[in-house]
Amino acid sequence: MTTPPPWTGPDPWAVPRPLPAGRPGAPRLRRGELAVGALALVVLLGAGARAVAVTGGDGSPSSAASTPSPSTSPSLSMPVEQALPDLVAYVEDTREFEFTADVPVEVLDDEAYADRIDALRLAGRAGAAVPAYSDGELSTMIALGLAESRDDLQRYLADDGSAAAGLPLYDAHTRQIVVRGDQLTPYGQEIMVRELTRALQDQQFDLDVRDLTRDQSRALGALSLGDATVIEYSWYEEQDADLQEAIEDDEAAFLDALADGPYALQALAAYPVVSGLDLAITLLEDGGQERVDAALDAATAEPATTEQVLDPDAPAPVVVAGPPAVDPSGTFDLAGGRLVDRGTLGETGLALLLAQDPTDDDESFTAWRGDSYVTLELPSGRYCIRVDLAVSPDEGELRADLERGDLVVLPTAGDRLTVIGCAAD
Repeated sequence: MTTPPPWTGPDPWAVPRPLPAGRPGAPRLRRGELAVGALALVVLLGAGARAVAVTGGDGSPSSAASTPSPSTSPSLSMPVEQALPDLVAYVEDTREFEFTADVPVEVLDDEAYADRIDALRLAGRAGAAVPAYSDGELSTMIALGLAESRDDLQRYLADDGSAAAGLPLYDAHTRQIVVRGDQLTPYGQEIMVRELTRALQDQQFDLDVRDLTRDQSRALGALSLGDATVIEYSWYEEQDADLQEAIEDDEAAFLDALADGPYALQALAAYPVVSGLDLAITLLEDGGQERVDAALDAATAEPATTEQVLDPDAPAPVVVAGPPAVDPSGTFDLAGGRLVDRGTLGETGLALLLAQDPTDDDESFTAWRGDSYVTLELPSGRYCIRVDLAVSPDEGELRADLERGDLVVLPTAGDRLTVIGCAAD
């Protein structure tokens, strides 16, 4: 398969400031109380037992020796423990929930922070600003022809600047926030608002404990990120002009490091940032914060697919059984292939398959009704993928787009297509 040209979609991070109508109104700020404990610096929220504990990597009080996170305005940086009380209060007031348990904020030195980023990536648990993909997903990207080699993908992930920025990052598995060094830059303060919101969401809705397909996980992650970004940008709007300018400068410097990666990673980065925020604002305009809460709640969760992130009115997907690892056309010999990945591509994965912008309103995408795929590693080291698609009756443009590439497209029963392709040797 031919590797597609460089990413030509919209700037993944070009989200409008200020936010369009629909964000929460101005919050009522309140200052928490500061207390020093024997093992940790604890920021008490009001008079309750809830707290954010700021600790070092070994659980002791924060004293990480680290390179300060880069900032164009270091004079506007703040110690983590000084910044947290107002940021926590802001998130609680604006998001209209209170923390029900401590959220540890772990301050790490340079090496420990970089190691944590790597570990989160390997586990697929990194946050929005830090790409995280499983080994199987990297194999699938190669099989789709979205990158030339695993080395290219891993090199980009290792050098994308995420660790160097040292920004706060919420780990949903451990339910703690990690940050490099004990100072928050202006941009770090803004990102801390977002990550605190993600922690608050997780306490209220248990987002990390659900048994989801990859496409469902991407859909929920996009809404979660969009909701948290609404709070983040609301906080930004209430800061003075000097801090806003410093945030913009810090953000631009950080995002420059992310703008040079492989097509597939940039496309996947664009999807939750652009579409997740758009969905959150749509839900806010439709029914306020209660509407967003209902979408995040497990009992009434939506969206169920990435298609419904892009189009909230899209119908529920068709369940497609996992396909057999064979090529009925005989074009590709899949014998002896080792199964390395399986799951659902979803509408965003289909966009990648077509080397198009996942946020476009394209007729090819709207023909998608469901899918299931398997990715194989052949004895030769070549990666191949088979995707069984459920499609709408007007799937002609989708089939034509698929057939323009180096793919085998096999119509099956009326509403199904089988697509098979292998990465170039």
